[in-house]
Amino acid sequence: MKTFFDIFALFLTIYTSVAFGAEAGVSERVTDAKTSAVLKPDTTKTSKILSDNAEESTSVAALVNGVAITEEKVQAIIEKALRGLRGQIPPQLLEQHLDKMRKDAMERLIAEQLLDEQIKKKNITVSDKEVNEQISQIAMQQKLTVNDLKALLEAYGKNLDELKEQIRQGTSYEKLIDIETGGKINVTQQEAQNYYEANTEQFKTPERISASHILVSTRPTEPNSDPAKLKADAKAKAESLLKQIQNGADFAELARTHSDCPSAKDGGKLGTFSKGEMVPEFEKVALTLDVGKVSGITETSYGYHIIKVTDRKKATLVSFEELKDGIIQSLKGKKQEEFIAEYIETLKAKATIVYSEKSSPAQPNQTPKPSKKPAMKKK
Repeated sequence: MKTFFDIFALFLTIYTSVAFGAEAGVSERVTDAKTSAVLKPDTTKTSKILSDNAEESTSVAALVNGVAITEEKVQAIIEKALRGLRGQIPPQLLEQHLDKMRKDAMERLIAEQLLDEQIKKKNITVSDKEVNEQISQIAMQQKLTVNDLKALLEAYGKNLDELKEQIRQGTSYEKLIDIETGGKINVTQQEAQNYYEANTEQFKTPERISASHILVSTRPTEPNSDPAKLKADAKAKAESLLKQIQNGADFAELARTHSDCPSAKDGGKLGTFSKGEMVPEFEKVALTLDVGKVSGITETSYGYHIIKVTDRKKATLVSFEELKDGIIQSLKGKKQEEFIAEYIETLKAKATIVYSEKSSPAQPNQTPKPSKKPAMKKK
């Protein structure tokens, strides 16, 4: 059984920009003055809507087969996107991306409305039992109880009822896809095998080593410390410890009594790691040491290290049998994405979509010109 995250993400990835439409998941409000200014809803009055039931409104961004997509819904999606970008992009650059974020939000809301119409038309329903089963599955996958999941959602400013509604919507989309495709979106084992053989680099586990170290820190513990003296004393201590090891002293015991790293209590054990997981100076030495060998003095921003490699596991290719089910699901997901994109474009082509002046999409390579016509445009 698929989870909500499989189903709903499948749809949202098509109509929500990864770069400018992802929600961080943390319920924070943007407080930067400039950013807050661009979040204000559009208050410019629009002219009469070109439809059989024309009406004037400042909150309608578009009509989809007569159903209003409100400016409030568009702004809500943009605000979520901005919260996700907080701290990642300078506030002065956010305004440059508002047009794209707005377009993504409009595409998503239009697509949702068109899909919801088809779900209603085909009498597709999702029972409470189906929703609760998926809630239990999500909790189980995260090794949580349902109550734990509820508490986790609340910690991020969300609630279980919201998740249930998202699951209900996502599952209804899956049922619609199954109906429209006759359940014929499948991936054969041979297709999966072909993909595996053409992409073996993706399925290699990197070389991993296990190592221990002794750290003599060069970071000051007092505000008036002399950095040069601190560094000289640390290096002298590290050289003394290295000499003791070379003379037969127990590495783990020296780490326990002299290392400034939290790993000291474990005899200096750092666990297992691969390239890219440690600071460059450290891993450059560690990855070239033979098992059982001890390095010389290695300097990093933390101080002086003495490194001992205790185990090494060579890079390996994970077998097809281990990956088969995951590859099949991934390829099936790609086929579903392609189908959904085409299906929604088909629905849009048949729909009557009336945009506000602000929401009207520009033609490729064409800058919209000021219009003297009413402020809603029909597509």
